[in-house]
Amino acid sequence: MREFNNIKKISAYVLIIVIALATVISPIKVKAEAYNVYNENTFSNYEAWVYDDAELLTEDEADKILENAYFKLTDYTDIYIVTTKENPYGDSDTSTKDYCDAIHEEFCDSDSCIILMLDLYAGYVRIDAYGNVSEKINTEQRGVIVNNIAKYTTEKDYYNCFLSGIEQIYGYYFEGFSENANNGTKTGSSTATTGTTSTPLTKKNTVSGF
Repeated sequence: MREFNNIKKISAYVLIIVIALATVISPIKVKAEAYNVYNENTFSNYEAWVYDDAELLTEDEADKILENAYFKLTDYTDIYIVTTKENPYGDSDTSTKDYCDAIHEEFCDSDSCIILMLDLYAGYVRIDAYGNVSEKINTEQRGVIVNNIAKYTTEKDYYNCFLSGIEQIYGYYFEGFSENANNGTKTGSSTATTGTTSTPLTKKNTVSGF
């Protein structure tokens, strides 16, 4: 049981309001209409979050992604699934990492956290790991996963992009490699090489506002 568990439970209920009202003072900029859902594992106190700021998912899809992330990963780590059409840090791979780092710094107070972000503004899908989980899933492994799930963004299948990412993260955590990870080969139109933790999207992925 973490030291700040009681405070965290209270803050969890207002987090959606906080991020919706965020300004330049806060690195998190999520519109009020974005669909955001959360669940906490009361045994481990780890959390699963889905922030669909880019509105790429139906509410049912977001709920199912949350359920999948919760049951597969929250015994071991926090997991944040994030989509965004705006990035206050710019439009490069580094900008996407900066945004992930800001989310981690502001909202993750645990000893283990994974952030899977689809950044339509910068044009990258990225996985970052912090704390204990970074020792289980290294940079090269995260690079393989983002290469594998990039194929789903080409067809705008964001639901299966996130489900596949969760499954492969889970597989690496326990097995070193998931049977769904395509044997480590690059898929889709990704131009990233194994060893990076982000993959650039293609113009075929363009949605309204991108």
